[in-house]
Amino acid sequence: MSTTTSRRNFLRTGGLVAAGMALGPALLTGCGATGRDGPLTVWWGRGYYEEEDLSATRMVEAWSEMTGREVSIQFLSTPAMASKLTSSVEAGRPPDLAYHQNVRGSLFAHQGKLADVTDVVDSLALTPQAREAVRFRDDVRDVTSYFAVPLLSWTIPIFHWRSMLTDVGLDFADAPRDWDGYWNFWKDAQARAAAQPGSGNPYGVGWSLSSAMEDTPEFFQVLLKSTGAELLDGRNEIDVDGAGVREGLEYTLRWITELYADGYTPPDSISWQSGGNNQVFHNNQVFMTPNGTLSIPGSIKDKDPERWADIVTTPWPDAPVGGPTPAPVKFGRILCFEEAGRVDETKDLLSFIMREQNVQQYLEDGRGRWYPTMSSLVELPFWADNPDANVRAVHRIFDGGTIQPDWRELSLGYSRVEDLNIWATALTRVLIEGRSVEDTTADTLRQIELLGEQFNTRT
Repeated sequence: MSTTTSRRNFLRTGGLVAAGMALGPALLTGCGATGRDGPLTVWWGRGYYEEEDLSATRMVEAWSEMTGREVSIQFLSTPAMASKLTSSVEAGRPPDLAYHQNVRGSLFAHQGKLADVTDVVDSLALTPQAREAVRFRDDVRDVTSYFAVPLLSWTIPIFHWRSMLTDVGLDFADAPRDWDGYWNFWKDAQARAAAQPGSGNPYGVGWSLSSAMEDTPEFFQVLLKSTGAELLDGRNEIDVDGAGVREGLEYTLRWITELYADGYTPPDSISWQSGGNNQVFHNNQVFMTPNGTLSIPGSIKDKDPERWADIVTTPWPDAPVGGPTPAPVKFGRILCFEEAGRVDETKDLLSFIMREQNVQQYLEDGRGRWYPTMSSLVELPFWADNPDANVRAVHRIFDGGTIQPDWRELSLGYSRVEDLNIWATALTRVLIEGRSVEDTTADTLRQIELLGEQFNTRT
């Protein structure tokens, strides 16, 4: 059975099809007013593709047509969503519903700002990791519960150019899987390119060290986890005295700073702006780079199919301590705000959005760059049998048994570690200020311990 046929049969069972996908006047676009009167307000993270925004619009408009209730939807970029949502919550005028892949659910839950959506979560066949990632502590109401709904997930694969390796006489099939051997393979590729006139002198690795990029703490966490460091305890609270934490942090700092100091990642990787690694990769300035989602191949799929077909998506090598490197899984969550005052209506809209056929359509309109959070969707042919090799590669990562929730998905204290750029600051202290790895590790652990004391559960 083809993927397209299977998708149509699946969508025919309900969701937007059941609602008629009517595009009537009930939908208002723009900011709208928050309160008990007027349309429900939805703030939605702007998609990488136009089709994603159209898909979200169709979902809320279908619900509006079905219920006769007006909805105002506004699409916001990542920086705009972060600042606008924070200021609106602080002012006591949040939207009814907000979605973004990097929305800080744990912080708003901690502050008592979110509605309990346990009934919605319990109605969904979520994967265990997805359920775990939306269970937060509300310190105002002194309760731990489900305060968000996971719309989608993603991990951080590694991307490389097949032809660039061919040009220097290498084949990724020959790359070692052990940690040191794997990275030496890319260093060898850089050395071979440097010996070839006209190669452009590409770097072996595109590794972000910049405080302006979310990739920096993501890459850092992958490496720190791969050392076996247990920074979170059994209650997902910060424990700087956990097994292997000091040793793992020293290793991580030393490995990343040496990669930079030895010239195997571009000099400006310490000051990249958002999307910096994507840019140098597409400019063929690096052989490979890690990156969250499939935006790297997806951004050129239609514009340049030949170059798109040259990009290869792979998992990480084995960990420095042996065995598979844990694959981090992150979640895009939908939040329902208590203070907006229309929780029952908003949860009805939320339940409609989370109908399996609606979610799958949204993921397909995103060209598979996100991954499902519901077990029934994972089993659809769109993922395992997709014609796009990159989508299939990510499916194999999720299906490979190495997936672990990103630490910031589990711990408010750890999320503050990343929000405050503690990892990027530590890298800067070593590379720019010339401080030793040992001293920087000690100072960094003291900072993290203070965050643990501030945000760990007090029950």
